[in-house]
Amino acid sequence: MATCVRLLNNNNLRATTDSIENCTGYVALEPQEYAEMQFLTQAFQIPETAQLQELFIWAFGIVVIPFLVSWAYQTVIDWFENDVSFNNPNGD
Repeated sequence: MATCVRLLNNNNLRATTDSIENCTGYVALEPQEYAEMQFLTQAFQIPETAQLQELFIWAFGIVVIPFLVSWAYQTVIDWFENDVSFNNPNGD
């Protein structure tokens, strides 16, 4: 459990009865709380610029490449459909 501590004039720490919200000194954490805080800090840390750029390129590619491939296939399909109707004007 986190405890509010104050620094005394002789550089010693003394625990106080203040709540954590009203603590005017330092907050001492137990090892488990500190480990959890480190995990949360790392989990919500903003990535570096290079990582953000790589993420954007991957996300953009995942959307754009399938679109372009499907557009190309549809263009080829339409070209063959138009070619068949051109050679056979009756549509038979």
